[in-house]
Amino acid sequence: MVTRQPLHLALLALLAACTDPSTAAHDSGAVPLAEGEDADGGGEAADGGTDGDDGGDDDDDDGVGDTAEPALPVVEDCVLADGDFLDLIVEDTRIPSVLRVVWRSAQPMSGRVSYLTPEGRPMRSLPGVVGTEHSALVVGLPTDTNLSLVASLTGADGTICSDAVDARTGTLPSDYPNVQIERMDPEVLDGHYIGVPIISTRGTWLAVYDDHGRPVWMWRAALGEYAGHSPVFRVRISPDGKGLLFNGQGDASDAPGVIGFMSWDAGSVDLKPVIGGHTDFDLLPDGGTVLLGWTVRDFSGRRLLGDTVIELRPDGTQRELWNVFDHFSPDLSIDYATGFLPDDPTVEDWSHVNGISYDGAQDDILITIPVINGVVRIDRDSASQVWAVSDDSDDFTLPRGASPIEWPHGVQATADGLLVFNRNDWISTGGCSEVVDLRVDEARGVVNQTAAYTGETCQQVGFLGNAERMVNGNTVVSWSSAGVLDVTNAAGSLAWRLRSDLGGAFGFASPALLVQDDSRGSR
Repeated sequence: MVTRQPLHLALLALLAACTDPSTAAHDSGAVPLAEGEDADGGGEAADGGTDGDDGGDDDDDDGVGDTAEPALPVVEDCVLADGDFLDLIVEDTRIPSVLRVVWRSAQPMSGRVSYLTPEGRPMRSLPGVVGTEHSALVVGLPTDTNLSLVASLTGADGTICSDAVDARTGTLPSDYPNVQIERMDPEVLDGHYIGVPIISTRGTWLAVYDDHGRPVWMWRAALGEYAGHSPVFRVRISPDGKGLLFNGQGDASDAPGVIGFMSWDAGSVDLKPVIGGHTDFDLLPDGGTVLLGWTVRDFSGRRLLGDTVIELRPDGTQRELWNVFDHFSPDLSIDYATGFLPDDPTVEDWSHVNGISYDGAQDDILITIPVINGVVRIDRDSASQVWAVSDDSDDFTLPRGASPIEWPHGVQATADGLLVFNRNDWISTGGCSEVVDLRVDEARGVVNQTAAYTGETCQQVGFLGNAERMVNGNTVVSWSSAGVLDVTNAAGSLAWRLRSDLGGAFGFASPALLVQDDSRGSR
């Protein structure tokens, strides 16, 4: 019999071995640049302006925000009426980088707050409900940032504004992981923020980074905080701008994982249980989610771990869209690795589905199946399998020689086909993990590789790993266990990089725009 070893177990052991207790706390929280490199990867100042003009940014761009005199936000079509803003105060929240502004008004109106990022990008809080008690959150800023904010009230007669109020975000927690910005061209992210978990043997931080590589949101989700729902492998910014969504992995096929929502100020947490939920999820346009689930079947006394795809509706109800045992059969001549299912480490890990994404153009679901070196497309409406790209499928003709899909994890639909993160079985082959573009011709049944990216140096990823292309053609790549997070431009060149300290890993990376970013038009 052939035995397949669990690749991720060696990497988890490496994380434990490399985590130095003396580096658990970092007093400054700074994220220094590589020696001799400008903050934006070129010859300009960190804010994208010319050297000598800081544009409101701090002088050293150390990742902890702005210490200079803050610029004033501009609120259009607004009449100054500071006396109508009663008892206005700025409060800290449970998240150091998030501030809450509260005030009262004599007449029922809708309130919000305007402010600027350190580089001068206009930001505006979500509009409040009409009333006389008002509360607005300041989000998307680094810690230790000076800012001026203006509150506004809108009613039937127009909009009035307060005088500018000075404020400052809180300090980065001393035990936050040490993450360094090594290369930075902010324009490559085009205003996007990146949601990503930072994973270590001490637990997981849920984090959001801005285009300058600064943490603008951070929450420590210690292992065991949500009993049976750890670790967290993905965090996504919610499309409505109200907070973040994350997943928590269950510890058995019949035990609940969760899809969680947390408001920006951590004042509201909602956990929706999903039996067997694990590893990855994506958002649906109706406010629901689609995620991976575990299932176990017995084969003559051998218990094999397989995977399902589950749709979680906004009301908490759910349905199974797909089950691997209905479409593929395990090779019982192989002894599959054990130790993957926390509740029963004797169960053999067979299909090992790790990546899932939603294709809005076709209302389909895409998943990766490493055991068959394949990607599967599932029709959401009919809950039927459309096709599979793999060595074991006759749906497509693959290039002769090496398969373009090798131990895949992350997957995303593109205009021409697929973007796939190939972890590759590098322990056996000695190769590098990579991101590949595949052109999928469904009419002819042909798949060809058109591009590949392996990083400037060989990255060998032991667990997770994903790539996500943004609408501008640039690509965010998480080399998860290697502790590296890249952004490449449309030509495939490295333009932006974060690196975690030895002993830390990134989960799946999810780029998104903030609804609060007011530079893209009024809301």
